[in-house]
Amino acid sequence: MNRQPGNRRRNDPKPFPRWLRWTLSLGVVAASAVFIITLLPSGALDQDLTRVGQGQPKGVITYETAHPTAIGVMELVNRLDTDATDVEFLVANLGTPEGDRFAQQHDLPAPGILALFDGDGELHATILAPDSEAEILDAVSSLPANERG
Repeated sequence: MNRQPGNRRRNDPKPFPRWLRWTLSLGVVAASAVFIITLLPSGALDQDLTRVGQGQPKGVITYETAHPTAIGVMELVNRLDTDATDVEFLVANLGTPEGDRFAQQHDLPAPGILALFDGDGELHATILAPDSEAEILDAVSSLPANERG
């Protein structure tokens, strides 16, 4: 049974209008972009490790891409109220020469370590994979520049 191109049967499905196909396509692209953006880490921390020892206490996180412990520590630090502490947090990315050199110099061998430095750049505490924000805040409060009283 040959049909002419313009002739349709009643049983043939009606195609979607072009505007609806474009709208659906753009919607899928937009939803995918939003989903991907939500998966990105929030609150990017500075990686300028030369700022350690320049007067303000610093917390340095050893980080390695896609390492679950390091990602967990980053999330804990991002949830902290950094205005309540006098500590600025930085990242030593172990995948870069600078971050790897800094970690070796301060004996920070694994990702997920939080190292706390005083304003003079002296290492005062290291916490391997802190469990909670309270643990971080307790260690920060023990830094000499943050002692109250």
